[in-house]
Amino acid sequence: ALKNICVLLDANMNNNFKDLPKRFNLESVDYWLQRFENNLGESASTKSGQSSAQASETSLTQVNPTGISLSEVIGKLEAVASATTVVDKSQIYLRTLLEFLLQYYENCITCLTPSIISLFPVLLEYANEDDAEYVLSGSLKDMDIKLSANTLIHDYMSSLLLTPKCADSFLNVVTQSFYTTYLWRVKVSVLKFIQILVFSNIYELEKGARPSKVSRLIYDAIIDHQMEVRMEASRAMLTLILCDYMKLDKELTNYLNGLMKSKSTAALHGAILGMAAVVRAHPFSTPPAVKPVLRALCGVTSHSAELQVC
Repeated sequence: ALKNICVLLDANMNNNFKDLPKRFNLESVDYWLQRFENNLGESASTKSGQSSAQASETSLTQVNPTGISLSEVIGKLEAVASATTVVDKSQIYLRTLLEFLLQYYENCITCLTPSIISLFPVLLEYANEDDAEYVLSGSLKDMDIKLSANTLIHDYMSSLLLTPKCADSFLNVVTQSFYTTYLWRVKVSVLKFIQILVFSNIYELEKGARPSKVSRLIYDAIIDHQMEVRMEASRAMLTLILCDYMKLDKELTNYLNGLMKSKSTAALHGAILGMAAVVRAHPFSTPPAVKPVLRALCGVTSHSAELQVC
């Protein structure tokens, strides 16, 4: 039913329904998404872990009931049942939300709304939850949530059409998702996402200060403490140079040369990865700007054993 409402609204996107009787007015997509969002609560893995811990505690109590009254045992069982009910309810809302969004992108033209933009960080977290957490909490049945969120992020949203109205707000949310997360998997996911997003919307995202925001993200990611993030940042730099979104200019070369002088292993590794991306982006020619980069890379080959291990 929600899908049909969205299709109807999408087909009449330029109609304000001013002459329609009030009782026939349709709620917007944002209205329904807000109702879902209010019932999501914590992440599925966190809740499952808490429920499992409570269940374990109760089972231990049942094994060794010495000094515990029957009413206390019943109270603990009711608490576990109540917590499980809350988890199940939030997961039902989450599954319904993901299915709704998947169908929405199958049938509608309007790609982004304010509520969909605000949901992006939440979807990223679900798409990049650690598989080990599912195994430890015994909730492998919830793997479909991760797969649906991952499909939604990388198969649908990454290649959507950005309009001038929502380009800045969506780009800000995507970049902030990188800086606010504590999971390196989310950072890698953001870097993969932004490569496709830029390639699919290069004419819109090259306007104004948007290229500098993306470049700043790549510069920060290539010196991240996690090696997987640095490797993906190098691939992102290669992709964006190939499509002429990131320019091989003095700003880029000066930044990489500055990293070469750093005493941090992560920064040195990032500098080498960045220079390698610059060289790989020009496989059939050697522009003048690439020659100093090649010279710097040649000077590093025997710089230290530590760098060779990296």
